[in-house]
Amino acid sequence: MYKPPQSFDNLVSDLSEYTATKQDARIMAYVELTLYLAKQLGLEAEPLTIGWVLLSKIPLHHIKLENLSDTQRQMYANAAIIVPLSSRAAWENALAVYEKRIDSEIKLYRIPERTRLDEFMIELVFQTPCPD
Repeated sequence: MYKPPQSFDNLVSDLSEYTATKQDARIMAYVELTLYLAKQLGLEAEPLTIGWVLLSKIPLHHIKLENLSDTQRQMYANAAIIVPLSSRAAWENALAVYEKRIDSEIKLYRIPERTRLDEFMIELVFQTPCPD
């Protein structure tokens, strides 16, 4: 089984100081890393469900994904390995846990009710981080 890089484990450890459990911190890292990736790839106007598609390693024929820089390609490849949420059910469950269990003061996204995730674009659920 693949072991994430030490820097990811350190991030989860740091986040766990602000979450109820280490697993919640891991979910927070997975969700925010994936949505950040989507934004960096120019997919912020895509629905929240793009997350599992990006992580599934299914070849995507999207105009924005065909002209990625080397850095973007590396980010995409790393996320697909680090984040084990490559099924729609796993991704949507992670979004539900993220919304219910992560304090709104520390998360970057506000996920709407689970029933209509295809209708909510990433850019519309982004929250400006607290300046402190």
